[in-house]
Amino acid sequence: MLIVLGYLICRRGNYPMAQRPPFKEAARRVTIAFPALITPFIFIAGMRTGLFTATEAAAVGICYAGLISFSIYGGTKFSDIFNASLSAIRSTAGIFFIIAIAGIFSWVLTTLQASQKLSEFIVSLSTNPTVFLYLLSLTLLVLGCVVEGAPLYLVLVPLFAPAASKLGIDLVHFAVIFELCCLVGQLTPPVGITMYMVCQIGDVTVADYTKAILPFLGVTILVLILVIHFPQLAVWLPNLIMGVAK
Repeated sequence: MLIVLGYLICRRGNYPMAQRPPFKEAARRVTIAFPALITPFIFIAGMRTGLFTATEAAAVGICYAGLISFSIYGGTKFSDIFNASLSAIRSTAGIFFIIAIAGIFSWVLTTLQASQKLSEFIVSLSTNPTVFLYLLSLTLLVLGCVVEGAPLYLVLVPLFAPAASKLGIDLVHFAVIFELCCLVGQLTPPVGITMYMVCQIGDVTVADYTKAILPFLGVTILVLILVIHFPQLAVWLPNLIMGVAK
């Protein structure tokens, strides 16, 4: 649905389109890019086999990128690495400052037990699974605008997951809905970490970003509603890979 929306926006905005290259040219480009394209598979293979953790994968990625840059592609200078590192430091510093402020606000809410009281109130409102999921989604969409994602996971999952299980809700279904709501929170002001990353990288203002993201938020909310009413959209793939829990 997001792909269709992106296509319609591009057509409406009359964005420039590159001509499709011939097959031989496309194959040549893929061959040249192949060493870089396999980087995600190196991460997945290393973490799945226990060679390194997710954090260590970042260091592995940097080493691998440096290796192919100097040995395969060439043209990379140490001054380029310095400039890229400096740019990364500037972007990371601004983002982590926002995370720090969001963490303080989350600490205040946790200390006041506002999230716990809200979750207990929601659980007491209805025993209907669909109503419960709507109330959960509404709560997460509101809290996601002012609280960073990690505190929401740490505080609310232990409170809502047992209630969802008692109501007969598949915990995979519950987790997908929880993640979708937190994703929306990451994209909306004033504490959307992903929003600030996009604005930093794209050099756009929050106002311009907010105007552009509204159609995508609308489609995401529609997907959330569909997932609430049709659990198989969320659980069919995990069940296919892992098997249905007995």
